[in-house]
Amino acid sequence: MRMNNRQHQPLQLRGEDLVETDRYMFLGRVVNIDGGADEDVKIQINKARIAFNILHPIWNSKA
Repeated sequence: MRMNNRQHQPLQLRGEDLVETDRYMFLGRVVNIDGGADEDVKIQINKARIAFNILHPIWNSKA
């Protein structure tokens, strides 16, 4: 993904063109070309919901 770059020539690595994308995952976060965080926030909320649902029975256990 290119950000704030006016160059339109293909980027190359070892003589091969790199595939450009509009979004990717980096350190568990979604990075969009437009800089928006909506999708990333939804993913993080869903991860927290899953963790809560897994731990909820343990927290409510009387053992």
